[in-house]
This record gives sequence, structure tokens and C-alpha cells, in this order.
Amino acid sequence: MKLILSKKILLRVVISGLLLLLILQKISFVEILKIIEKANILLFLQALLLAILFFVLKSYRLYLLAKLMVKNSEINFGTVLGSSLIGYFYNLVLPSSIGGDFVKGIYLSNRTISKSSGIFLSFIDRVAGLYGFAVLGLLGITLVLIEKLSLPFSLLLVTLIFIFISLGISIAILLSESLVGIARKIKLLKFLSFFEEIDFSQKKIFFVLATVSVFFQIINVITYIVAAKSIGISLPFEYFYVLIPLLSLVLTLPITISGIGLREVSAVALFYGLGVPNEKIVAMTTIIFSQFIIIGLAGGILQIFKTDNNKL
Repeated sequence: MKLILSKKILLRVVISGLLLLLILQKISFVEILKIIEKANILLFLQALLLAILFFVLKSYRLYLLAKLMVKNSEINFGTVLGSSLIGYFYNLVLPSSIGGDFVKGIYLSNRTISKSSGIFLSFIDRVAGLYGFAVLGLLGITLVLIEKLSLPFSLLLVTLIFIFISLGISIAILLSESLVGIARKIKLLKFLSFFEEIDFSQKKIFFVLATVSVFFQIINVITYIVAAKSIGISLPFEYFYVLIPLLSLVLTLPITISGIGLREVSAVALFYGLGVPNEKIVAMTTIIFSQFIIIGLAGGILQIFKTDNNKL
């Protein structure tokens, strides 16, 4: 088992290396360093603060999810925040952000809820994130179309409301107790005992998830916008609302270590044709990744200083 796991990690390291080599053949590494060196430090710090806010809001969403969905849960926000920090740390070395989500779920289960519930909460938290990606992506496309076709702003408002409600209803249907009951009857959920712990009577969970998910994804996009401005990238903000959710979605693919290589290649491909030098695009993603490392290292420090009984 350990040998298989080692081979998988080695494969992802190789893929990361190959992707980095591919991108470095197209751009100048020295130029990237020069761009980062000349970055506006004030805007960089603003982007870092936004990244921290994004992390805190994401942790708070998981906390609300646990309080609303797990019966008799005594989980507190500090526990969720700590587990999220440690999950970020493991994201630095595990394939994709999904690996860190799994660790986060295990860490939560060590404290207040069952292991199956901890993992399930992390999974639902990821689904809620995808909802945020979808809303922002569709909003960005709508903004671009309105700008290009000179459509009235009222159309944007109506479209946004329609998107928000329709996707929210979709999540509610997917997670509704009736569908779970049907699945249980045909034994699709026979091995998923954690569904018995979920309190589906808390219908407001769907509205909480929808609202918080969209809000903190907006913070994520603004973080990229500020990081871009720190190195002189000036693009209409609606393009970021289209491209950043797509980039975040791609980075969930478990094919590289911490998204290294995949992040840079995907960003260059997504921003292609917008008149921004590839070196600046890679510099932007490097700045974002550096903020991710800062938060992740804080989780590593937390893990080190935890007592042996509290460690993974």
C-alpha cells in the first residue's frame, strides 16, 4: 500500500516537473523574478489580507455546515479553523486541494464528530465551493456579454438572481432527504452510515451555503485582481470572474503536487489572447501561491505544537 502511494506521489511530482519545464520553455524565468521583485508591496499585503479573509470565511462556512447538518454537534469555530489550517498545510504536499480536504475531515473527526461525518462535511464543503465557482463564472460571462453587446444592466440583475436561485435549488434537490431516502431504499447508501447523523430538517443550510459560498468566492476573485494589479496587470474585472473560477476548478484535479505546474500552465492558457505577457500571468499565480504557502505554514506550525493526542 505504501509502495503504491509512493509511486502515485512520485508520478505527480514528475507531472509537476514536466509542466514547469513546459511553461519555462515559453517564458523567461528571470523576467518572472524581476516582475515579482518590482511588485507593489502595499497591494501584495492587501492581497495577503484578502487571502486570509478568504480562508477564515471558508472555515466559517464549514463551521456553519457542521452546526446545521450534524445532529448534537458541539463543534466550535476554533476547532474548525485549526483543522482547516492543518488541511492547508497538507495541501502543500498532497495531490490537489482534495487531499487536504480529506485530512481536514479526519482531523475534525478526531475531536467532536465521527470520522465518516468529518469526511462527509469536507465533501459537502467542496460541493458548496463548486456552487460558488458556478455562480461567479456565469456572472462573469453575463458581464462580458453585457459589455460586448451593450445590454441593459437590469438584464444582469435578473440573470444573477435567476442563476443564484436555480443553482441553490439544484443543491437543495441533490441533498434533500427524499432523494437520500430513495437511495437508501435501493441500498446505494448502505455503506454510508454518516447519513444517519445528518439533520436534514435544517432547511436553511442550503441558503447559508449558497450565500457564504458565493461571498467568499468573490473574495477569492478580488484577491487575484489585487495581486494582478500589484504587478501591473490591468484587465476588466469581469474577465477574472470568468477565468478564476475555472482555474480554481482545474486545480482540484489530483494530478500534481499542490497544483504546481498545473496552476501556471492553466493560467497562461486561460488568459491567452487578453494581451497580458505570459511572464506576468505566471508571476500573478506565483504571488497567489506564496500567500497559500504562508497560510499553509501556519497550519504546519500548529500541527507541530499540538500534543501527541491531538495530532493526526
